[in-house]
Amino acid sequence: MDNNKGKDSLTRELCQNLPGFDVKQALFRMGGNQDLYISILRSFEQTFQNFSDYLMKLVEAGDIDQIMQQLHTLKGAAANLEITQVHQLSQYLEDRLRQGHDIFSLPEYHVFMAALEASLEQIAGLDDTKKGTGTILSNGELAAALRELAAMLSDYDAGAGDMLVRMKPALIRLGFAAEVSRLEKAVFRYAFDEACMICDTISHRLGDMS
Repeated sequence: MDNNKGKDSLTRELCQNLPGFDVKQALFRMGGNQDLYISILRSFEQTFQNFSDYLMKLVEAGDIDQIMQQLHTLKGAAANLEITQVHQLSQYLEDRLRQGHDIFSLPEYHVFMAALEASLEQIAGLDDTKKGTGTILSNGELAAALRELAAMLSDYDAGAGDMLVRMKPALIRLGFAAEVSRLEKAVFRYAFDEACMICDTISHRLGDMS
């Protein structure tokens, strides 16, 4: 009962401190694991904190393909974390760029950057001393995390490697050391289709263990 109260209290605090996020939907997709969600939020913050500067360098280099890839990666990461406005605007800008528009002259680009900066500031303001319950993931939570990882891999999300590192101890503890080794090798050589297949295999075996 106390654990449930603690989880509810932290969820309410996350909702208050992350107004641009659909926290409850993101937690639902992650099997209710608050520590996993906070960890992925931190990874998002670290990955995209210099996004604007990086895009400007790509503009100077005239690398339109890489700009499109970066927007696509951000779109996937924002969708995983349910950062609604950032996800919607990155999708919009990616589509316009694909159609040949100069997205940096569009008013939506400035709204997008403001929304991204606000999201990063909200994540930075989280209290790292607050922890959820479930640092040791249950089989069901691991299966949800694996589905999340597979979605990140499908979207070429830059945070997939970090997420795998955080899941690794729990997977090894359950006897998946060989699979984790193969998964790591696939992820870090960018063989994402192979990595998704390994995730599916582990998920099925976890289901059989439940």
